[in-house]
Amino acid sequence: MVLPLYLAMTGAETAAAPSLPPHWCYMACHFSPDGSGLCDLSGALPPGTMVILNDRFPCRDHDPQQIAAELGRLKCGSVLLDFERKPQEYSRMVADALFRALRCPVAAPPGFIEDKGCAVFLPPCPLHVPLAEYFRPWQGREIWLEAALQQQTITVTPQGTQYGPILPADNRAGGFFDDILKCQCVTDISDAEVHFNLFDTRNTLARKLALAAELGAVRAVGLWQELGK
Repeated sequence: MVLPLYLAMTGAETAAAPSLPPHWCYMACHFSPDGSGLCDLSGALPPGTMVILNDRFPCRDHDPQQIAAELGRLKCGSVLLDFERKPQEYSRMVADALFRALRCPVAAPPGFIEDKGCAVFLPPCPLHVPLAEYFRPWQGREIWLEAALQQQTITVTPQGTQYGPILPADNRAGGFFDDILKCQCVTDISDAEVHFNLFDTRNTLARKLALAAELGAVRAVGLWQELGK
């Protein structure tokens, strides 16, 4: 089973690209700062386009019905509520209005979905966590997964375990493919500590998305600037 990879592009990237990817996302749409509606919403979109609505500006006095109408007129294929701010009463109300009003599939992060029937949008699975474990709390619900090339260090000492980013000087050549974590791993072992460098490549990400499809994810969403070139 193949998990469709939707690539998100800004308006400028869309205009400059010679062609659009097979699964295209329009990612520039956001709440207007003055509360009047939505900004950077394209006038027309190809059939089946996914529209990503972000909360770069917070949702405050925006009319939920107006927002639903603005998105509905585009007849988009799906809508992703890429909300990164902590859920508030008003933002939950707007999300709920979109769940009920839009006829296309809608996904949102945990904290906005509650008992709604919409899909859950999950950030990339941490490299040190098996994907099946990451998905377990969402069994029975449609999952959309954010796709990204990640990197992480794990340092194990007698005092405990520390997690952090890979430093530029760290070695990311060679190593082995970890079939449980579905990422590349380089180890450095000394008497004082064990150091693991975990990182994704395009090949490991493809294998991870193939497993995600088996586990129940139905879409992957990534950035065109990272994964589409």
